[in-house]
Amino acid sequence: MTTYKPMFFKALRALALPGGVVGLLVLALPPVRAANYSVPYSDDYANCAGALLGVGIAPDVTAANCAKVLYPTELSTCVVRIKNQTPIAALDALGACVQVRRPIDMATCVVDIDKNTQSTVPPDVLETCRRSLLPVRFSECVVGLRQKITDLEPTRALSTCIDALDRPNDIFPSFIPITPAR
Repeated sequence: MTTYKPMFFKALRALALPGGVVGLLVLALPPVRAANYSVPYSDDYANCAGALLGVGIAPDVTAANCAKVLYPTELSTCVVRIKNQTPIAALDALGACVQVRRPIDMATCVVDIDKNTQSTVPPDVLETCRRSLLPVRFSECVVGLRQKITDLEPTRALSTCIDALDRPNDIFPSFIPITPAR
C-alpha cells in the first residue's frame, strides 16, 4: 500500500512560501471600508411635489402620485416635459407617466412625435407611447416613417409602429439537434 504522507508534506512545503508571501501582502493593504450607497430620497419626493404643483396639479393628486412611485423625480420630469413641450394637459400626462416603467423615455417619445407632427398631436399619442416597451425606439419608428412617407397620417404611423414592435422576431429555434428525438 502506498503512503501519501511524503507527497502531502512536499506539496505543503511548496505552497508555504508563496502562501506566506500572499498573506503578508494582504496584511500590508489598507483596510477596506464598506461603501455607502444609501441615497437620500427625501429631496426626491419634495422635488416631485414642487414640480407637479408648479404645473397646476392639485395638492391631493400630487401627494398621492409622488408617494406611490419608486423614482418620484422621474415622474415629475416626465409630466413637466410633456406639459411644457406639447399641448397635452399636465393631468393627462400624469396619468400616463405614472403607468410606465420608463417615464423619461415616454416623455421623450411624446415630445419627439409632437415635434414631428407640428403640434397636431393625435389624441392617442400618450396611450401608444405608454403601451410601448421601448418608447424611444417607438418614436424613432413613427418619426422615421413620417419623414420618408410624407402622406402617412400620424395616427396611421402610430398604429403601424405599435403593431410592428409587438411581433416576436424568431419563434422557431435556429438549431438542429445532434441526436434525433426518440
